[in-house]
Amino acid sequence: MTAKFSILLAALTYFLLGTAAHALTISQTLSFDIAAPTVTFAVSNDNGDVTITPSLPVPPGTASQVLTFTKFGTTLGTLTGVTITFATTAYTATATVGADNQGFTEATFFADAAMDRSLSGLLITTATSQQTFNANCETDPSVGPSSCGNSTTNNFFFDGTAVTGAHSSFGGPGTFDLTAALSSTLAPRVTPDNGTGFADNATFNGTLNADWEGAISVVYTYLTVVAAVPEPLTFYLLAAGLGGIALVRRRRS
Repeated sequence: MTAKFSILLAALTYFLLGTAAHALTISQTLSFDIAAPTVTFAVSNDNGDVTITPSLPVPPGTASQVLTFTKFGTTLGTLTGVTITFATTAYTATATVGADNQGFTEATFFADAAMDRSLSGLLITTATSQQTFNANCETDPSVGPSSCGNSTTNNFFFDGTAVTGAHSSFGGPGTFDLTAALSSTLAPRVTPDNGTGFADNATFNGTLNADWEGAISVVYTYLTVVAAVPEPLTFYLLAAGLGGIALVRRRRS
């Protein structure tokens, strides 16, 4: 019994110390480039009779791109976490406004722009980032009808984490989709005004162009059991077990 016990002890020790669970990660990254449709408008105010094309609020220009990712292969191990991030590599928005003011007072024309970026998909609460700015130009009616134009461009970076945690829905065969979307809006206004928001005899127009370039990354964290190189202690215990077997045999002889 002693010899058998020693063999079992050595084998068990080797098994416990000779295997280990390792945390590993694999990732997928897909790029996108979204250009929203141009938003345009025109304003004409004839002594308080304001005509706006299209009518307010100006419909937003919205575009989206669907990216398809591969689910985690459950044969690799046990999925313990999923992290999804989206990063902006370039983001450009340009608002312009042109004016032809024939009123009796100087006026400043504005194109107020807003851009919303979002990420949505499997088990994701929509993540959104907004940027606002305006373009403007001033006219001087003292020199008669005039026109002007001005633009502003914003380039900035944004990193957002959409979801993190262990989710079985991300595992198994097949794929899932994530959608990146860009929405841009532009609203006209002018100061001073006659109570309508636009100065008398003022005519002006504006446009908004927006483009969003970036990438979405999906990182899987998982555990896998692999055979490890036995530590010296394992060899010592195995040798002790074999030594015990030899001692028992010697005593019996």
